[in-house]
Amino acid sequence: MVVLQQKRGILLSFPTRESVTPRPKSDSCLECNRLDAAYEAVIAEINAIVRGPFPSVGEKLTRLFQKQDERDRILAQLYSHKHKVHARNTA
Repeated sequence: MVVLQQKRGILLSFPTRESVTPRPKSDSCLECNRLDAAYEAVIAEINAIVRGPFPSVGEKLTRLFQKQDERDRILAQLYSHKHKVHARNTA
């Protein structure tokens, strides 16, 4: 993330989708695919909130925090699923 200082505040600039290395997809597990898709969707919504206009800063922050909470919940589900279902056996 790049932070650019301007006269009236700070502009957050996120990398373009093309410059981000794609995560490997697990074709064998439907639950992993579903959670990955949900994660990607909520990240797109967070980006839209950050880049889009809102009537007030308070409303924008409230919506952003809601989506960040949703993202955290989805990640917790994904990690829990991977730990339970795809745990690696170690010696």
